[in-house]
Amino acid sequence: MSQEPKWTAEELAGDAVSKKELVGYLQENGSNEFLLKHKLNGKLANVVKTSKKPHLISAYTDLFATKQFRAADEPSASEVKQAKPQAAVETNKPLKASSEVKYEKRIIKAGKPGERSPVKGDRVSVFYTGKLKDGPVFDTNTEPKGRKPASPLVFKVGTGQVIRGWDEGLLTMVRGEKAELTIKPEWAYAVSRNNRGVLAALQAHHRPLRQLATAAFRGDRGILTALKAQHTPLRQLATAASPMPSKGGKRTADAPIVGYWSLFCASMVFGIVVWGGLTRLTESGLSIVEWKPITGAKLPTSDQEWEAEFAKYKQFPEYHKVHIGIDMDDFKRIYFMEWFHRNIGRLFGVVYLVPAAYFIAKGKVTRRGALKLSGLGLLLLGQGAMGWYMVASGLEKELAERPEAIPRVSQYRLTSHLSLAYLLYAGLALYGWNVLRTNRLARSTLPKDKIQLLLQSPEITSFRRKITAATLLVGTTCLSGAMVAGLDAGLLFNEFPMMDVTLPQLWHSFYARHDAMWLNLFENPATVQLEHRILALTTYFVLSALWFKGRKLPLPQGSRLALHAMYLLANLQVALGISTLVNGVPIANASAHQANSVLLLASALRLYHTLRPLPRF
Repeated sequence: MSQEPKWTAEELAGDAVSKKELVGYLQENGSNEFLLKHKLNGKLANVVKTSKKPHLISAYTDLFATKQFRAADEPSASEVKQAKPQAAVETNKPLKASSEVKYEKRIIKAGKPGERSPVKGDRVSVFYTGKLKDGPVFDTNTEPKGRKPASPLVFKVGTGQVIRGWDEGLLTMVRGEKAELTIKPEWAYAVSRNNRGVLAALQAHHRPLRQLATAAFRGDRGILTALKAQHTPLRQLATAASPMPSKGGKRTADAPIVGYWSLFCASMVFGIVVWGGLTRLTESGLSIVEWKPITGAKLPTSDQEWEAEFAKYKQFPEYHKVHIGIDMDDFKRIYFMEWFHRNIGRLFGVVYLVPAAYFIAKGKVTRRGALKLSGLGLLLLGQGAMGWYMVASGLEKELAERPEAIPRVSQYRLTSHLSLAYLLYAGLALYGWNVLRTNRLARSTLPKDKIQLLLQSPEITSFRRKITAATLLVGTTCLSGAMVAGLDAGLLFNEFPMMDVTLPQLWHSFYARHDAMWLNLFENPATVQLEHRILALTTYFVLSALWFKGRKLPLPQGSRLALHAMYLLANLQVALGISTLVNGVPIANASAHQANSVLLLASALRLYHTLRPLPRF
């Protein structure tokens, strides 16, 4: 055959040479390896239909540059098309890949004799199981979904509708054949490591993926039919740029600044919770006996103002039973603790409510985002009201009339106050993370379908559910700690791991109003402390088990960091709890114990958030 160009560049660029002529020439003169490289093997009509002329001109130029002409004894594409693919079914060993082929094939079950392979552009139907090289399955269509039977994935092979490894591998299969394709990253889901977006590059980016495909071919219609069944088709994993967070002038995602502001508000809540704990530990919470949301923001400055506040305080039981005979300097100290706690709460209200109203008015958030901001605002106002309702329980005059009563706030109201703070913190953190994640994904070129496949895989879904339950367990343990603080139960039984307590102490009629013995669970300090110990140790062992399990899963880098942080904070929380107990509840230890509980909850929430399916645009 002639190895000189048949047409000039001007002829190719014009209309003198049609796509059909060009494809025919390349199929007749190019080697099979050359045709495979340029995706030109297949029926002439199909290749002409699916190929662009610039691609064909590039292939024509490459043919003469690389000299990859068909040898005299090598069958042409039209001859190969009619041949039976016996060579592919005679061995059960992985096929040797050339320097250009990025997959290996191992035939598990040979196809029907006499069947031909599909060609580029044929519609095929495939059952598959996709898994990472180290084992975890991330997608399959061989299982039914509910009452719906499994169904095959149908697409046109060789046209780029799926990953290239599938396009190339399926062209070698026949009806009834079952094979395993081990695909290298270049023909699988590899992306640039610099394009990390909100989620770090997954392990699968750098390792071959194993695709277990089962296929059958109907020769008369060019259709691959299924042997088994499916429920979730594997979509093409595109790496093109994602849509921006606004479309047609209508916002589809909250502005990034809203996310940063929400996380800042969450950090303020963290600080308020820690300071509130210090106020409780220093027994300063009842030093201000009036609720003045506006005028109460001013700190007394003159001696007359201080005397007036001190005189009000002396009228309530805490002065006569707890801070007996304190002088003005001591009163100023506890007064400032409570005053500062209330004022950072007021400041937080301004920092939250004013920007939230601005963002909603200026259209910086979607309608759904506006509803979330409004809900968090109501929660904030409810938190302030609950704070005063809690303080009022410690100012009741009847506490002075009962000799055995100790003036302190109700443990139920204290727990409610703290639970609202934890909910507000969790809501702000999750909302902020969601906003930033959505915006980063919208602007990144990460293959979101691939990430979604991983996050919705059976193993990750099961792990996410366990993390959700563990997060609720962490929150419950934190609230049981509020019950301990409300009853001063940490001042009793300061030994560990044993607890020198008897059953009558745990289940005493003294705490059973109207013969309701179950009230011991909430009002008996010994019982409440035992409950907190049990919950704390249970939480620690559950988090430890999840850490060991999570290390073996193909988690995104952000999820893995959150997992390690959660386990580290769980160990620190146990150490702080034990040291607080055995040392008789020193203020520094107890405050660190409470602050770390918020961080532990935050790490569990963060892990849960990173494992959630990606948002839809």
